[in-house]
Order: sequence, then C-alpha cells, then structure tokens
Amino acid sequence: MPWTEATSFFVEGLPKAQPRPRFSRGHAYNPSSADGWKAAVEVAAREHFKGRKPLEGPVTLHLLCFFPGIKKGGEWHTKTPDVDNVAKAIMDALTAAGVWADDSQVAELHVSKAYTGKAMGKVGAAIGLGEWTE
Repeated sequence: MPWTEATSFFVEGLPKAQPRPRFSRGHAYNPSSADGWKAAVEVAAREHFKGRKPLEGPVTLHLLCFFPGIKKGGEWHTKTPDVDNVAKAIMDALTAAGVWADDSQVAELHVSKAYTGKAMGKVGAAIGLGEWTE
C-alpha cells in the first residue's frame, strides 16, 4: 500500500501500559499509572506536529519501545507491559495531541519491545506515523 511518512520522533521515558479501568463503589475510573508517560508522548507529538494539520485518512503507526535491562541491547523485551496496552497508551496520547481525530484511523499498527542494553542508549519509544496516499 502506498504509505508516506508523515513524521517520526523519539520520546524519552519508561513506556507504560494503558491500565484497565477499575471499579470502586459502583463507579469506573482509570488508574493514573500511565499519566506521566502519556503526557510526555503528548508533548513530543505536539512539538513534532506544530503547524501541521491533523492526519485525516488511514494511518500507519510504527512503535519501537525500549526498556531498561541487563540484557544486551536489541534483545526482545518479553515481560510486562503487553505491547497492545503500551500501544493504546501512546495512541491515546497522540489523539490528545491532535495528531488525528481518533485512533480508529490507525489502519496498520506495528509494535515492538526491546531492551536498550548498557551501550545502546535511551529508554523510550520511537514513533513513526504515515498516511495513506492514493
């Protein structure tokens, strides 16, 4: 499919999963455990999309999340958090930043988790977005 890259950027910080809603006294609420991470993603996205219109059509999203660990850099991270929940937190932050109208526009999603290792670099997420072109 003819995708064009709209932008890519890196967000420093420990990638966090979107927590599941919790229930207390008959009411649902979202725990705040991912709020700091989502705020960092939102700030970075706003900066990279400054002066651009929101993406309007189908979007491809590529996420490579780097976690700290004692393993060699580049090895896959197979512990929690789950990739789908990490992706959801990032997608919610991109929606809040006005990158697109709704994360339902994501038609293609690639998510990977790896260890940074001691020599590889920073903990965070590389985020790449593309748009469908006809």
